[in-house]
Amino acid sequence: MNENIKILVVDDERGLREGCRRILESEGYSVDLAEDGKQGLELLQKNSYDLMLIDLIMPVMDGLELMDEVKKLNLDIIKIVITGYATIETAVDAMKHGAYDYIPKPFSPDQLLAVVNRGLERQRLRRQAQQLTEERDRRLLEIVNEKSKLLTIVNSMADGVLVINRDQQLVLWNPMAIKMLNLPGNPEVGENINKIVPQHNLIEIINKAIDPDSSKYTTISEEIEIKEPAPH
Repeated sequence: MNENIKILVVDDERGLREGCRRILESEGYSVDLAEDGKQGLELLQKNSYDLMLIDLIMPVMDGLELMDEVKKLNLDIIKIVITGYATIETAVDAMKHGAYDYIPKPFSPDQLLAVVNRGLERQRLRRQAQQLTEERDRRLLEIVNEKSKLLTIVNSMADGVLVINRDQQLVLWNPMAIKMLNLPGNPEVGENINKIVPQHNLIEIINKAIDPDSSKYTTISEEIEIKEPAPH
């Protein structure tokens, strides 16, 4: 689906711009051209691009200045530098300004496509990671909202509610349960009920309910008497 990918080529050499266009469009990419950084910035403000090829040395606005402007706009775009002066120093300088990679002039169609495809794959993975993060955050928010609704309902109930897991750890409770069972005023999630519930007959029923053999029963129902705590 390369036709959905938009690339901007910014270079003051017309022959190079048109050459890049032919190579990239032959692969199905959508390509726009700009002859200097100022024109490139104007296109960026009007259109959305996945990747940019940027010449370092240009009139009006050079490649480094353009990349600084792109950074200010906070655009999600892969930037690849085209340079006729490929040295370690220029590469490091370009990376400091936000470039993903660079390609020295002159280059072959295969070299151009290789660096562009690497950059687009990086873009795809980055966007995928962002989508997963957003999905995770959305689900967490939904869980928090549902938990908040559940707590509101449970806390407003006139009956005592006490929820534990199979490890006999306290998961959820309401004020009425604390009052009825004379539990500590501020129990914590994860506390073992054997340490905080004083009614041994209630503990026995709970143990029966979470016993693996209890799975053959649909419901376990017993009546017990909970005595009020002795006055101090």
